[in-house]
Amino acid sequence: MALIDLALMPMLAAALWPVLAARGSRKNLVFLVVLALFFTANLMVHLESLFGIGGLAETGLQLAVYLLAVLIIVIIGRIAPTFIMVERLAVEGPKAPLTRPVIELLAIGSVVLLIAANLADRGAAWVGLLALAAAAIQIVRMFTWRAGRLLLKPHLAALHLGYGWIIAGLILTGIAYLDGPVPEVSALHAITVGGIGTMILAVMSIVSLLHTGRPAQIRPIVVFSYLLVTAAAFVRAAAPVLFFESYKEALILSGALWAAAFGIFLAVYWPILTRPRPDGIPG
Repeated sequence: MALIDLALMPMLAAALWPVLAARGSRKNLVFLVVLALFFTANLMVHLESLFGIGGLAETGLQLAVYLLAVLIIVIIGRIAPTFIMVERLAVEGPKAPLTRPVIELLAIGSVVLLIAANLADRGAAWVGLLALAAAAIQIVRMFTWRAGRLLLKPHLAALHLGYGWIIAGLILTGIAYLDGPVPEVSALHAITVGGIGTMILAVMSIVSLLHTGRPAQIRPIVVFSYLLVTAAAFVRAAAPVLFFESYKEALILSGALWAAAFGIFLAVYWPILTRPRPDGIPG
């Protein structure tokens, strides 16, 4: 079973190789490094299970979570400013780019540095300060996008909400490492349930409309599903602190909220993704 599980990343890398190695796309070869790191994180989990090497599984799990956080930070830096520019273009005309290379480099580099520091000296106070610094940089980056009233548009609000959960996870990591009242596991759940969950749901709901020839008009019930994921993330992250006496019930509630959110997506988008495009174009 371990060999089958570990084969996923090499097979994915092989499948992506023709696309990544194509002319004009070679800058994306860095994703092969990311896949190799995911493979390493997975291997660490299996090594502890198979050979009883203590501490490897938890370190591997954390490495994978923060790698996903880095990917989200990279991707949202591309899609959020693009959506904002498109919305502004129709009203205000062409504007200067919203992204700033220095801030982009700091936003990504600070979390990469946090991963390396955590592997070297996990739980140290200075690593906690680094996590808080990384969170502060993400906040500055988000404000440079100047979304303003455009946050009233559900798809842009959802992207910011998912990013906000990543930032919250970094802040909670810093608090935990500085011996605050929040355990490290709460930070991980803020990133996974809140950040990764919201971002996946938001991007799927937007792209599914655009790639089927429909306008990016998110239905109110889908907006409600975004809020359900946030509720699930809050309950899961707060469970060790606020719901200690009813911990099991909190986990069940969080899981139910999560399942309901993605159940709504399935119900709404199944007809959209299985029927012909309204504009008649194949795809």
